Amino acid sequence: MKTEPAPRRRRTPAEVKATIEDRAKAWEEDRSKYIDLNWLPATSVEVERLFTTMKCMLGYLRKRMSAETLETILFLRMNWDLVTNEITSKAVQTALEDDEEDEGEVDSYQ
Repeated sequence: MKTEPAPRRRRTPAEVKATIEDRAKAWEEDRSKYIDLNWLPATSVEVERLFTTMKCMLGYLRKRMSAETLETILFLRMNWDLVTNEITSKAVQTALEDDEEDEGEVDSYQ
């Protein structure tokens, strides 16, 4: 003879609101001068992805990569959905112009 599970009790919107208000009041009473870290997750998926990406990029053949280059590549990888051809072209053009200016400064010293 099987017994059916008891139906789950559904709370009314008023009960949910009262519960939230009670928790907020309790939190406010327990509040101290220190930051409450209970709301922060223990780990973050984005951070884990960043470390995995960095591990893949810094293989044994790339140990001499500068910190600036690594930071730039990681930034581009993590924000790839924001990068467009227009932005990339503009960045390349700016870098080329900066290189030309640097070469001009070196020539003037000689």
